[in-house]
Amino acid sequence: MTLRILFTLAMLAGLAAAPSAQVFRWEPGNRVDVHERVERALERARDSMNRQWERI
Repeated sequence: MTLRILFTLAMLAGLAAAPSAQVFRWEPGNRVDVHERVERALERARDSMNRQWERI
């Protein structure tokens, strides 16, 4: 259940991020890296939203 929420958040963050942002891809069996990748994707999305907000 927790992973499903994390993946959903990662997908939403990817949709909200700039078009040039790196796409989050889930790789089965690579659980150690998943948390870091989700954190990075959310960070990029947050940074992108902050930049867009500053332009407004």
